[in-house]
Amino acid sequence: RRRLAMIIDGTAAGTWEWNVQTGQMRVNARWAEIVGYRLDELEPVCQKTFLKLVHPDDIALSDAALEDHFEGRSDNYACLL
Repeated sequence: RRRLAMIIDGTAAGTWEWNVQTGQMRVNARWAEIVGYRLDELEPVCQKTFLKLVHPDDIALSDAALEDHFEGRSDNYACLL
């Protein structure tokens, strides 16, 4: 855990985790900064938080990328908005 934390900190990576079954999401402070906020301004973080931050014209692209991943057509969710 310590090594992973050091890698994330050292690369200034924004991270997010989403439990699809429960809807719970976690993001780090860097991710909040990347989208223009402080972490405390976004809490509690949930799927609605993501939907508020994504431009409505980009939702279809994101949904298609998620479907590709869920259906096994891609190894991970990758979507550049």
